[in-house]
Amino acid sequence: MQTLFDIVDKPFEWWILLPPTGLVLLGLSLTWMEGRKIGIFVVKKIGYGLCCLGIVVAIFLVSKWQWVKHDASRALVTRQCLVVEGPVENYRVMPIEGHPPESFTIGGVRFSYSDYIYTPCFNKTSSHGGPIRAGMSLRIYYRDDCILRIERIQP
Repeated sequence: MQTLFDIVDKPFEWWILLPPTGLVLLGLSLTWMEGRKIGIFVVKKIGYGLCCLGIVVAIFLVSKWQWVKHDASRALVTRQCLVVEGPVENYRVMPIEGHPPESFTIGGVRFSYSDYIYTPCFNKTSSHGGPIRAGMSLRIYYRDDCILRIERIQP
């Protein structure tokens, strides 16, 4: 048996902090502009507001990630999750462009995921290097819409 994914081992996806970082940088540049007398006083207030908004959004995103990962990891470790195993059927690959999400069924249970969804759950599509292929025999631990662990069953 080979573990293809385990939520406990998934690192934080730092790319999600790019938009809030952009807000902070924009805010800092507006504040700098007003300090150089390039703008009016309102520009400085907007700059401070954007900096604060960027920081709050970043804190929210990191906190949400950690909370969901902790909750899901605990469910996996304590086995408070469902398990299904069998061959991958009805496999639909996500195109490189990103629409629609990748999906498959195992034992009548449908799984759907996308690289473009911010989650600590499994979301790596085959078009972006993910491990799932049609016909593979897998054991999947899941809860709600979250894939917690994927194990490849050797024939």
